Amino acid sequence: MKPTKTIRAGLVKAAIFERDAQGSKGPFKSQSVALQISYEKDGKFINNDLTIVKKNLGQTIKVLQEAATELGVETPGVSSSCTTCPREITEFKDEISMREYKISGMCQVCQDKTFGVD
Repeated sequence: MKPTKTIRAGLVKAAIFERDAQGSKGPFKSQSVALQISYEKDGKFINNDLTIVKKNLGQTIKVLQEAATELGVETPGVSSSCTTCPREITEFKDEISMREYKISGMCQVCQDKTFGVD
């Protein structure tokens, strides 16, 4: 299965996958992110893989942000709270909302209040 999109930052790669699946309540679209982190050891590159399903992605990002803060690692352009209210950023309803967050830093609730709900 090929990813729908691949994103790279140095030796870290995220591949986004979508597939049709069948559940107890009928068919649904399963979405996940496969992270691959590469590093060199004894002159050879080693790859470590981790797959995260969509429903756990927000919590995974939060935990990694907190770990980065604890370790004193700067994460440019990454914030865990909305720029217009004190809400914590968790998830967005669609790709357009995610793009708007990258521009304005507004959570889904503030975007809906500002632009209206579709």
